[in-house]
Parts: sequence; C-alpha cells; structure tokens
Amino acid sequence: MKGLTLPMAEPRPTLSPRPASPCRWAPVAAWGAFAGLAAFYVLYVTPRRGVLFSDEAWYLYNAVRALHHGEIASYLPQAPAHLVNAFFMFFLGDGYLPQRYAFILCNLAAGAALLVGTGGASGAPSQAAASGASGSAGAALPLGLGCVLAAGLSSVVNYHNGPGLFLALGLGLYFLGDRPDRSDWPGQAFALGAAAGFFLAVSAMTNLTVAPGLVLICLGLLWRAWRRRRPVLAACPLACGLSLVLLLGAYALAIGLDRLFHVPKGHGFLYGRLGEIVLLAVAWPALWAVVAGVAGLFSRPGRRADPLGRWLWLLTAAAALFLAKSILVAGGGRAEFPLDLLPTLNPVILLPHFAYGLLCLGLVRGALAGGTADPAWRRGAFAALALVLYWAQQTFYSEIYVVFSMVAVSGLMMALGLWLLSRPVFRGGAAPAPPARGMVWGLFLAALVFVAGSLLHLETGGWTGETRLSGPKTVLSNPRLRGILESPERAAMLEAVERAYVEAGCRDRILLSFNNASLLYYLLDHPAPPGLSYIPQPIYFESEIRGILEGERPWCVLYSASYRRPGTAEREEAFMGHLASRAAQRRVLGDPASPVPYADFVLFVGPAGPDRAGVPALP
Repeated sequence: MKGLTLPMAEPRPTLSPRPASPCRWAPVAAWGAFAGLAAFYVLYVTPRRGVLFSDEAWYLYNAVRALHHGEIASYLPQAPAHLVNAFFMFFLGDGYLPQRYAFILCNLAAGAALLVGTGGASGAPSQAAASGASGSAGAALPLGLGCVLAAGLSSVVNYHNGPGLFLALGLGLYFLGDRPDRSDWPGQAFALGAAAGFFLAVSAMTNLTVAPGLVLICLGLLWRAWRRRRPVLAACPLACGLSLVLLLGAYALAIGLDRLFHVPKGHGFLYGRLGEIVLLAVAWPALWAVVAGVAGLFSRPGRRADPLGRWLWLLTAAAALFLAKSILVAGGGRAEFPLDLLPTLNPVILLPHFAYGLLCLGLVRGALAGGTADPAWRRGAFAALALVLYWAQQTFYSEIYVVFSMVAVSGLMMALGLWLLSRPVFRGGAAPAPPARGMVWGLFLAALVFVAGSLLHLETGGWTGETRLSGPKTVLSNPRLRGILESPERAAMLEAVERAYVEAGCRDRILLSFNNASLLYYLLDHPAPPGLSYIPQPIYFESEIRGILEGERPWCVLYSASYRRPGTAEREEAFMGHLASRAAQRRVLGDPASPVPYADFVLFVGPAGPDRAGVPALP
C-alpha cells in the first residue's frame, strides 16, 4: 500500500562462546587446596616436626615456671611472650603439641582477620565485584591463609612471631569494625574496636621493643577517627592504650623496674644495623618504582594501565630457581647449569625476601594503577607499613641477622601481597578492570612456591637443622611430649637422659645444660639457675657457670657437642676440660659420633671430693 512503511527487523546479534573466566573457579580451587594443605600440615607436619631443644623449649619452660611457680620474668624481661604460652597452658595443659595447635589457630585467625578486614566492603570493591574481580580476591584469601600456615621458624607463639601475629589480628578486627555496613551499628563497631585495641596491646606485650611503633599506629588510628568524624573508631586506640597501661603496669609490679630495664646479653640498641634495616625496607619499593617508570616510557597509549602485573611471574620464577638450588644443595646434590650460576640462598633468607618483594609489588602496582582511591588498598597499605615498622624495631634491638629477621612475618606479608595483587586495576572514572587470567594463575603459582619452599625447608632440617619430616619416627614417652613423633635415636636419647637424671640424683642438684639444650629444663621440670635458662655456649656465661662449678652446692651438667661453633671450639673444649676436672663422675648417654643432633649427651656430676682428680672431659 502506498505510503505505508513496514518496519525492518533488526539483525539478531550472533552469540559467541565466551571463555570461562578463571575467577569463576579460582575460589573453589583455592579453598580446596587450602583444605588439603591444612589437613596435611596439622595431621602430618605438626607432630613429625619433633622437639626442638633450643628456642621453642625455652619458651615453654618459661611458661611452665610462670604458670606453676609464679616466676613471671625470664632471661628476656622485655619480651614476656611466654605469658601467652602460660595462658594456653592454663586451658590445654603443659604439653608441647597443644601449644603448636594453639599457635596454628591464632596464626590462621590473625591472617583471616587481616585479609577479610582489609578487603571490607566499599564502593570501589562493589564495582570490582560487578566486573568479575571478586573471584580472584576470593581466591587470595585461602591462598594467603596457606602461606600463613606454612611460614615461620617456630611452631609456638614467641617474641619473634607474637608481635606481628597480634598486630595483624588487632588491625583486622579494627578494619572489620570500620566497614560501611556497620555505620548504623555503633555497638558492633565499638566492640570490635575494643577487642582490636586489646590485641594490639598484647602485640606489644609479647615484645616491648615494638611499643614505640604501636604508639605511632594508635596516633594514626586516632587521626583517622577524627578525619572521618566517627568517634566510635577511637575505641580501638583508646582501648589499646588502656590495656597496655594495665598489662604493662601489672607486669612491672610483678618483676620490678630494675628487672624490666635490665638489658640481657645479645640485645640492646644496635645502631650499626640501621643502614641494613633501611636498605632492606626501601630496596623492593624502589626497585618496583624504577621498573614501573621504565615500563611506562615504552608503553603505548591506550594500553591497559597495569605496568607491573607481568612482573609477578618473573619474581615467582626467580624465587623458584633460587629455591630449587638451595633445596638441591641441602639434600647433598650438585646443581647443574643454569642453577650453578646462582648463589645458594638458605630458604630462611630467600622466602622472607620473596614475600616482602611480592608485598611491595602489590603496593606499588596498586598505587600506579589508580588504586589509591580504593579504601581497601589504603587499608592494605596501612597494614603493610605497620608490619614493616614492627619488623624494623624488633631487628634493631636483637642480634638476629637482618637478612632473615623478616621471616617471622613473612607469611602475613605473603598473604597481604597476594590479596593486593588480586585487586582490580582502576582507570580514572571508568569501571575497574578485573585481574587478567595470567595474574590469577600467577597468584596460585606464587603461593605454591612459597608453601613448597617452607615445607621443603622443614624437610631439610628447618631453622635449627635438628629434625626432618620424613624417615622413621617413634612416639615419645614423656607426658609433656605426648603426640610428638621423633627419630628413634633422639627418642632413645631423651629416655636415657631421664633415667640418668633420676639415677644420679640430679633432682636435688643444680642442673646446667649447654649448647641450646633448654628442652631439658622443660622435659625434666627442673628449675634452671637464675639467668642461665638459655645457654648458647658454655663460654657465653663462663664466669657464672664457673661460680656454680667451683661452689659448694652439688650440680649436674648435661652436655651435648651439637652446634659447637668452629670459631670458639677450642675455648669450649678448654672449658669442658675444666668442668671435667671438677666432676666426680661422668656418664656417656649417647653416641659421640652420631650425626643426629642432640644424640650425644654426656652427664657430669659434681663436685669432686678433695681426694678426687676429676674425670675425662671427652668420651
């Protein structure tokens, strides 16, 4: 019909199959991997780590003395972390293994609180969820928890890991109370803030050297509450100040101010290491800033603004190569080309540097990609700075080597770095771009390298080189060691030490143990001489030990030549000759030629009478 125009049908769009985003399966795969790792770590690794004669046993010995004998102070009066162990012992008993499980729960709680609190809801993250980035962020949580679970030197709460652990727990609870969905519930925000303040105070009580840094953190939180006009946010720093005053005041009254300010050997103001601390703290951020600057010079306009995303793969590949070299050498193998070109780095040095480098990569990437407008990124940056501040203070006051002093917080740094790298890329006012497929794969690979490196480090001897996870294991008979599996040689040695201790009547004598063998005080429930519960080498406290050997009170000495330092071996041998000259009898309890650490104990009983000429020093 003339004048009638029929509407033309619009062409129907052709639907093409869309590739599945890795963000859809990433959280499920990550949580499955974490569940498997947690079961393996709790059921297999934790009991098969055996007993550690030095640091861990010393913490537990101090906890037992505090709980059952009221001896609150220790050799390190500025680091009463053993009171946390005593608190756990009140509910779980004096056993070694329950302390390990308590540490695992605390560590995972701290990591979960930090990651969940840091990634709280805000406008920008909701946009990220709409763009599909929530899946990668959801995968970062279980991946990070896996790193927290496997990392670290020791397996109980102590003054090395305690500050970072409770700092992360406190900051996580604070961030959870600061989420926008709690703005209409000030009661919840106040309760979370008060709990956060208490745990921040506990972080300082585990090692009082971090107290100045905690003051700065609390001042920052007060300023944040004032700037946001939310008085309820001030509950955290105020509760922290009140809790710290009460806890520290009670502790100072219990031990006295003279004891509180006593500086033990190996600690103090170590100004000579300030340069190393500053260099390590700024090296990684400076490196990534330079890399980003160079990449920006060669990038084409219009390309995605993520100049550092691909460097996650390079960093992880480098860490994997160094790790392969160190594990190969530790296992007695020989590195071939190209691994032989790399220096051999102990995993206790490599893994903390890898974790800190990855954390700094996430921070610099977020800053350059527009993430500074994201409140979640700012919370992550605040938490990262707080962890670095704590690490710097602990390292400044202790003789622990700077190159691996970061190991105590490496798991938390790794977890926070993975979470930062899972954040979307912001581009001005446009919708944030989700992480690319390669970034999600890179997060899995980085976590795998870190966890595998931590477990392989334990298999090759761990921090002290005492025990391995594999090999024959047997149960231990001492009630405090119930549930822990040890090598047959060390299990037999511990039983021989207990028998000789009873037969020689050492219960009524002064007991000394040398070369980091504080486990024996905890095992035998015997008080150590004042100030001598931790003796790295006999010559370290030579004058104090000579006073006991040459005194009138009877004594017993349990000596192992394990970990005798080559540089002081001659002095130690001369000292042991003097000790033997004062002894009335000597019992060889183990094999002096055994390659197994602490399977060579010798018992000396003294003093010798005036008509006795002593005993031979060596078997």
